Amino acid sequence: MIGQETHEVERKIAAILERLKAPGLCNLFVVGKATEPICEIPVSSNKIGLILFSGLNPAASAAEENITVINKAMSGVMDIGQLRSFKSL
Repeated sequence: MIGQETHEVERKIAAILERLKAPGLCNLFVVGKATEPICEIPVSSNKIGLILFSGLNPAASAAEENITVINKAMSGVMDIGQLRSFKSL
């Protein structure tokens, strides 16, 4: 049963991404498999990870089309004062 549900979710994701691709809102993305890490980022049980390489504009557009969107930081948030220049590394 879980396998069938996973395939249904994957089909729905593909359909949503196609809707976003049509107007050029989301052309670069990676879709993970259920419960598997994506780009070394953990994915919760029974969830599918999606990485958009074009920022959050596609997610905002999806929300405007009444598509439920949940945004989460990949690993965490830090104070900008803790950041260092690449040149110093």
